[in-house]
Amino acid sequence: MILTDHHPERSDIWKTGVTDSLMGRKALHQQPQVSVVLIFLDEALYLQEAVDSVLSQTCDRWELLLVDDGSTDGSTDIAKVAAWRLPHKVRYLEHERHVNRGMSASRNLGLKYAKGEYVLFLDGDDVLTPEALREQVALLEDHPEVGMVYGPMHHWFGWNGDSDEQRRDYIQKLDHESDTEIEGPTVLAAFIRNESATPSGNLFRTALVRAVGGFEDKFRGMYEDQVFRVKFCLRFLAYASSRVWYKYRKHPDSTCAQAVKLNQAYDARGRFLQWAEDFCRHHDVRDARIWIALREALHPYRYPRLARLKKQMVRYKTRVVWRIIEVISPVARRLLPKATREWIWSYLNRMKSLLAPSGGVKQRVPAVQDQIAVRVERLSKQYTITVRPGSSQTLSERLHGAFTNIWRSPTETRREAIWSLQDASFEIMRGEVVGIIGRNGAGKSTLLKILSRVTEPTSGRVEIFGRVGTLLEVGTGFHPELSGRDNVYLSGIILGMRKQEIDEKFDEIVAFSGIGKYLDTPVKRYSSGMYVRLAFAVAAHLESEVLIVDEVLSVGDGEFQKKCLSKIQEMGKQGRTVLVVSHDLPTITRLCHRVILLDKGCLIADGPTGEVVSKYLHGGIHASSAREWPDRASAPGNDAVRIRAVRIHNDQRATTNVIDISRPFSVELEYEVLQSGLILAPHFGLFNEKGDLLFLSYEVNIAWRDCSRKIGKYVSRGIVPGDLLTEGTYFVSAFCRTLQTREVDIEEHEAVMFQVVESKQGNSARGNIGGHIPGLIRPLLEWSTHFEELTEPIVPCELINK
Repeated sequence: MILTDHHPERSDIWKTGVTDSLMGRKALHQQPQVSVVLIFLDEALYLQEAVDSVLSQTCDRWELLLVDDGSTDGSTDIAKVAAWRLPHKVRYLEHERHVNRGMSASRNLGLKYAKGEYVLFLDGDDVLTPEALREQVALLEDHPEVGMVYGPMHHWFGWNGDSDEQRRDYIQKLDHESDTEIEGPTVLAAFIRNESATPSGNLFRTALVRAVGGFEDKFRGMYEDQVFRVKFCLRFLAYASSRVWYKYRKHPDSTCAQAVKLNQAYDARGRFLQWAEDFCRHHDVRDARIWIALREALHPYRYPRLARLKKQMVRYKTRVVWRIIEVISPVARRLLPKATREWIWSYLNRMKSLLAPSGGVKQRVPAVQDQIAVRVERLSKQYTITVRPGSSQTLSERLHGAFTNIWRSPTETRREAIWSLQDASFEIMRGEVVGIIGRNGAGKSTLLKILSRVTEPTSGRVEIFGRVGTLLEVGTGFHPELSGRDNVYLSGIILGMRKQEIDEKFDEIVAFSGIGKYLDTPVKRYSSGMYVRLAFAVAAHLESEVLIVDEVLSVGDGEFQKKCLSKIQEMGKQGRTVLVVSHDLPTITRLCHRVILLDKGCLIADGPTGEVVSKYLHGGIHASSAREWPDRASAPGNDAVRIRAVRIHNDQRATTNVIDISRPFSVELEYEVLQSGLILAPHFGLFNEKGDLLFLSYEVNIAWRDCSRKIGKYVSRGIVPGDLLTEGTYFVSAFCRTLQTREVDIEEHEAVMFQVVESKQGNSARGNIGGHIPGLIRPLLEWSTHFEELTEPIVPCELINK
C-alpha cells in the first residue's frame, strides 16, 4: 500500500462551488467523526460528482478516503487534486504499484486507515444526499445498541438529465417496517429474498466492522458488499429508516450492468448464496428465517429444470394477461380510476421484464471477470526413484564391491518416494497475472505440468474453467526438421487452435516473433532465442482463458522481453489469466500483483508480490532486511563497541526487503559504545549478488566524525538516493572502526539483504528500454540535447561514390 500526498501546481482543474469556508476551518482540525471510504476504478465521468456529494454534507466532522483500485483514466488525477485541495479532510490511497486488487481489498484498505467512530462505504459512481451523514450519525447516537443504520435506495436512471430516463427512477422500499430497530437475522433474510440491496451509503460503527473482519478479499467484484453484510447482520442489530440517503447510479458501464451483459450476474449470485450457506453452517447459525430465505434463494440453482418450468409458466401467464389488456384497455381507461390503472401498469411492466432474455435461468457459463479461472485443492504429486545401497561410498570401496559382486548376486536396490508437490491449494480469479516462485526443486514446474495436463497428480483436484495455452519450455511441440511456417501450424494445433484460427492470426504471429526472414528455414537451425520467440508468439495468440508460461521469457533479447511483458499485461486487462514461473524477481515484480511461493513441494505463501518476494528473499539464508542482536554478549564487537542492529528502511521509514528503484532508502546502524573517549567511523559496504563491492559509505557528519563518543546507544543512518542502483539483490556489510588505532575493528559481512525492483509507473533510468540492462549501477542522469538545422545539403552516398 502507498500513501500519497500530492501537491500539483495550482490550476483551474478544481472548479467546484465547495470551499473550505463551507465546512468551517475549525472542522478541518477536528478528529473526524465519520470516515467515508470511496473506492473507484476508471470512473472519471462520475467521480467528481461523488466527491462533491461528500464535500457538501451538512455534517462537517468527516474525512474522505479516496481508494484507487488501479485506475488508468483521469479519475486518479481527480482524486489527487481533491487530496491536494483539502489535505486535512481528504486522503488519496492506492495499492502497492497501483495494481487492481478488487473491490473488497480496496474497501479494506480504506477501513485500515479510517479514523472516524463511524464508517460509510461509497462507490465512485454514486452520490449521497446532503443530509445523509448528519441524519445517520444522529440515529446511531440515539440508538447506541445498533451497529448500522440503513434506508431505502434511490435507483437513479435519470442522472444524465434525460426526461425519459428520469421517469424510470424509483425508490427500492424496505421489505419490513421502518424507523425502528431491527434484528440482524430479519434484515439479512429480507436482503437475501430481495437479492440484497447494496450496503453502500449505510453507516456502520467502525469498531464493529473491524470486529467482523471487514470484507472478504476473494470476492473481488459483485456481491462483495453482500458477503460483508452477512457477516455483520449475524452479530449486530440494525436501525431501518424511511429516509433516502443514497443514489445508486444506473449506467451501462457499472459492474452490475457489465455482469448482466456478459451473463455473469446469475452465476455471481449463486456463488454468493453458496458462500452464505457455508458461512452460516460453519458458524452454527440456527435462525430459521435465514435458512428459509437461503433455501428459497438457492432453489433455482439446485433444481434448474423446475425453476425453468416455473419461469416458462410465468411468461405464459404474462402473455395471456397482456393479450387480455390489449382487448379491454379501451374500456378500462374509461371505467378504472387513474391510481388503479397506474398500479396495474407497473405490475405488468415488472412481469414483462421476465420475458427479456436476461430474466431467464442461465446455464453456467465461464465468466471473463469475477469468476474463478483455476481452482486447486490439496494437490500432490509423488515420484518414485531407485536407490542403490552404498551409492555414497568412496571410489576404492566401489571398486572392491564391483569385484566382489562377480561371484555373488547383484546388490538389491530399494525404491524411495519423493513428493514433488504436497497438499497445495489455491484459487486464481480471471484476469489475474500470478507469479510462481521458489528455488530449484520447489515443485514449480511440476505444478504447471499438472495444470497443463502433461502429467497426472497423485492426489488432489484441479479445476480449470476455459481454454488453456501452455509454454513450458523452449520449442515445445516443434519438429526440428520442419520450417518455422510449418511449426506454427503444428504448435498451434497441439495447443488446441483450429487451422482457420491459425490462418487468421498467422501474420500477427509472424510479426510478433520478428523472424519473418527465416520463416521457411528448418527450426533446427534457429538459435534458442528464435525458438522461444516463435513459440511464445504462437501461445500468446491462442485465444485461451488461461496461459501458462514456465521460465522462457529470459531467453529472448531485451526488445522481445519487453513485447512479451506488454502482451501478458494486455492479456490480464482482457480478463485472461496468466501463470508465470520465473527466477527473475524484477520481472515477476513488474508483471504480477500476486505471487505464490513454493518450497520443497509445499505452498509457503500466497499474497501480494512485495510480501511474498520479501519472504522468499530471506527464507533461504539468515540475512533479511533487519538483523538484530538482543543479547549484548552475542552481538558483533568487543568490550568497547557492540553492533546491536542493522536495518533497511524505505522512504516511508518502514523496514522492507523490496526497494523501489526510483525511491531513496536508508541503511541504519545501531550500536552501543561501552567505553568513553572513542572516535568512531561507522560505515557500511554495499555488495551485489556476485559479491562485487559497489561502494563504501562512511559517516562523515562533521558533528560526529571528530567527536569523542560518550557511553550510550547510537543510531547512524546513511541515505542512498533513488535512481542509483540497478535491479537485483544486494547485501549490506556493517563496519565500525577507530581510525587512529585498531582498538575497535568490527566487521559483520552480509548482515542484511534486500531486493531492488522497478515499478510499472516509475520514471527511472530504464525509460522505454526493455529487458535486462547491464551495469553495476544505473543512475538517472540529467541529459540535455541541443538542436541545430543543417546548413549543408544532404547528398546520397551513391552520388558521392560516383
